[in-house]
Amino acid sequence: MNSISPRNKSRLSGKKNPAQVGKSIMGFTMGLLYLACGVSLFIFSEGVKNISPEIAKILGCSCLLYGCFRLYRAYAEYQNA
Repeated sequence: MNSISPRNKSRLSGKKNPAQVGKSIMGFTMGLLYLACGVSLFIFSEGVKNISPEIAKILGCSCLLYGCFRLYRAYAEYQNA
């Protein structure tokens, strides 16, 4: 008896798993939000209250790097879905 699990069946038929696609869309969205946050912190570092401009730029660069990582990971998950 040949039993194919639903996960492998969707890979064989060429369809992507809807849950994995939703997860990758969420990853893309979060990555873009982190990028936007990083860009805004980096550009408007002088206008951020209660944080020194140097710390705001460091936080902005960190958000940019993490946003790029999230986008890469979401893309990799989408390719494997």
